[in-house]
Amino acid sequence: RPSTALPLAVGASHEDGLTPSEGDRWDWYRMSVTAAGALTVLTRSEGEGDLVLEVFREDEYGDPITGSDQDMDGVMGNESVTLDVAAGDVIYLRVLTRFGGATNIPYRVTSGLIPG
Repeated sequence: RPSTALPLAVGASHEDGLTPSEGDRWDWYRMSVTAAGALTVLTRSEGEGDLVLEVFREDEYGDPITGSDQDMDGVMGNESVTLDVAAGDVIYLRVLTRFGGATNIPYRVTSGLIPG
């Protein structure tokens, strides 16, 4: 749930994993933006498993404002989104898998902000 989202600072990395076979199908992250610019968020995965990255504005969790399921570089867990943000924005990220068979899908989520 978004209410249990792990805080993630802009520019920080976090390693985690999903275990869909045990019901762990998504992780939530909360980012507080302190400067305006173009925010890029990405996931990287070394293993098996298809990840999806979704981005939501605070208190608007029905539909993501953007998302990625592009499997960059042919890796099903490599996703990336870029969006314009303003100082004070609170962004929620959801890293998920739509398939339930994988035992464990390790991944890293990170971000960067180009001020502007």
